[in-house]
Amino acid sequence: MTTALSVTGSTFLLACAIVSGSLPTPMVTAAAAMTPGPHLQEQQQQPKAPPAPPPVNWEKKGLSATPIILESIGFSIHLPLDCKVSKHVQGARRLFITSNDGRWMAAVDVDRSANPATTVDDVVKSTQESIQKASREGGGVTSDQAMPFARSAVVVNGRPARQLQVQIKRPNGIMETRLFTIVSPMPSMFVVYTIWCGSDAAEEVSKLYQASVDSITFEDPGHVLLDRENATAAVQKCLEPLNQATYEKLLCPERWYRIYKYDDRRKEQEIGYYRVTEELAQRGRLSPSRAQDRYTRAEREQGILVTLVARYVLPDGTISEVDSRSWSSLDRESEIWSIRSSSYQFVATGRYLPASISALTGARAGDMITLTLELPNQPVNERQYRKPQTAYVTQAERFLLYRILKPWDQDAYGSYYLDPSTMKLAFRVDRFEQPVATTGDVTCEQHLRQDAPPSTVTLDQDGLIKRIVASTGEVTVPSTLDAIHRLWTKAGLPTSSMSKLISNSGGAGRDSGRGR
Repeated sequence: MTTALSVTGSTFLLACAIVSGSLPTPMVTAAAAMTPGPHLQEQQQQPKAPPAPPPVNWEKKGLSATPIILESIGFSIHLPLDCKVSKHVQGARRLFITSNDGRWMAAVDVDRSANPATTVDDVVKSTQESIQKASREGGGVTSDQAMPFARSAVVVNGRPARQLQVQIKRPNGIMETRLFTIVSPMPSMFVVYTIWCGSDAAEEVSKLYQASVDSITFEDPGHVLLDRENATAAVQKCLEPLNQATYEKLLCPERWYRIYKYDDRRKEQEIGYYRVTEELAQRGRLSPSRAQDRYTRAEREQGILVTLVARYVLPDGTISEVDSRSWSSLDRESEIWSIRSSSYQFVATGRYLPASISALTGARAGDMITLTLELPNQPVNERQYRKPQTAYVTQAERFLLYRILKPWDQDAYGSYYLDPSTMKLAFRVDRFEQPVATTGDVTCEQHLRQDAPPSTVTLDQDGLIKRIVASTGEVTVPSTLDAIHRLWTKAGLPTSSMSKLISNSGGAGRDSGRGR
């Protein structure tokens, strides 16, 4: 099997994840890369878990007695015995399952269509087309002959669904069988349950798969939608009053953050740092080298500008450096942003040599969002989305979001945003606990994407981050450039371009300023 992205692409996804506020495992897994499916917009919500299914002896059917639950859509399923489940695979998958004996793999996708008229048959057609396209473009499928797709209509938990089966010849000559079940639990939302296995095991695996499909249940979609409606209404209420005066009160001129994780001996291991600056600025500031007296009329428009520069160490020792700039107008009607990532590899001479440069740019005028991704030796990837009509947070505002949401008097806040690491619209949920009486600090459970494991965020009473603990173990805390420089020097990590990162960001300063 091959990975979906080169190391370059995976490094850039990591860079985008840093900008997104999440730090997932850098490499996309091979199995996730193989997973077919339409490029539909996805959204998130966090309703209550679905009720338990009727009493059934699932183990007699070869299934686990305990269901796996995706709370965001009220979905539950009993999976085959003796398998491993991951609830998050970077970039696309919601559930990824592998059998302990290695005979099969499975995945559950949750996709959202921007077109309310999209049907299950449309998703089936899109799935077939993506498999055929992979065959034509050499995406790991070697057979050029027409693929015989077997389609059938079924019912899943009382909902009309479609099943699809296809045999594919892999590059190693082995015939692979893929089975798909596609069902819509609510308008514009689709669940795609896929399993892969060698064709020699297809008969036995398909029986387990069908038993698992029969175990699927969905919660009443009305409950799911109501929870999301309340969460988005809470965010929209906070966004509507925003203007220049409120932005000026919220902006924090400069902050430095250190990222580390614990090694096997519970010692802190440096893996990254970043610097964030926020200011009121003209749009032309997105290009620091451009003289202000040469700004066009559009470039003179005032807005909020957030700049992030970061460095991250990948497990293989590659260094990823990020320069991100996000600008949005004061009326929130337009925005533009860019993320530029450079990776460096350590060589025997003791130097780090440039390996690749990647860039993601985005712009929105009114409701239309346009994205352009440029990776080395790959065709330019462009996508367009329509902005959600409520609770949409701009790229620049995402850095201010916790301050915007104060006083945190709702149980949950739900917002839509463009996730750079997936190039898709995502639905984010933040759940706040009661402030600590002695310090005023607040703890927030942060869900950046649908069914992604949450991070735990500690905020001070002003809404500035004091600590982030990611589900993967990374810890982010405020710091200063001097402190980071000492720690990286002690760890034998490169520090030579720290000043370069600062100058490239268009600012200077060595302390983690709080701005207030």
